[in-house]
Amino acid sequence: MKRSAILILAVLMVPALLCAQDALYLNDGKILKGKITSESGTSVTLEMDNEWKEVKREEIKEIKRETPEAQPKQALTRIPQGSQIVNLGLGLGIPLNYVTDSWGNNQSVLGSGAVLSGQYVYHIAPNFGIGVEVAHRTFGEKTFSSYTMSGDMSAILGIIRYVFNPASPVRVYSLLGVGRGQTALLAKRSDGTTAIDSSSGGMAFTADLGVEGDLSGNMLWGVSAGISGSGVDETATRAIFTNFGSVYVFNLMAKIGWKL
Repeated sequence: MKRSAILILAVLMVPALLCAQDALYLNDGKILKGKITSESGTSVTLEMDNEWKEVKREEIKEIKRETPEAQPKQALTRIPQGSQIVNLGLGLGIPLNYVTDSWGNNQSVLGSGAVLSGQYVYHIAPNFGIGVEVAHRTFGEKTFSSYTMSGDMSAILGIIRYVFNPASPVRVYSLLGVGRGQTALLAKRSDGTTAIDSSSGGMAFTADLGVEGDLSGNMLWGVSAGISGSGVDETATRAIFTNFGSVYVFNLMAKIGWKL
């Protein structure tokens, strides 16, 4: 008798389960019914009569789910919308400038040096973030037969970051930044007199390609390579050089970061 009652109850529940539908209540008053098949931080996909409709979350007022199996898992992302990331970087800067001096030599006049950087990024979407970067580069001293050259470069930049695979524990990203730079150059002749002592500001930029991954907790690791540049005071550099109006640097960086 007990088995028969259970069987009858199960049979009665089948039509109800088959008819059960999820519902999206939209801001404009419309109601869409079907089966939710996937979700992300920005949209919900609904199956309706063997057709799939993707609805932006900003258009949805309320979601009602009628069947347990229709409750999908959130699409996996390691960087959900609203994530805030802080990175600190240390690396090597290799100057790329080859300029002509007064003696007709075409050569790199700045030595490689250390790069320090700090970044703040706010992700407005899992694969897109905006933020700010502060960086300082110290160039190594180079000595030539007629002069010795040294310098440093600082910049503050507005940046945009695009993450190609935000769901992966190891992610690839590109970063572009534009802002203001300050470059200081010091050149002394072989007789000890100063030929260039200049500190000038100008437009600065950076373009990086990087890889980052998850450590324990909210900590991140990362490496990146890219090119940065900043303008210099060409009127001051003419004391020695004929075509020295900007500094370009190839950067190799190691980073550690935190999700706030």
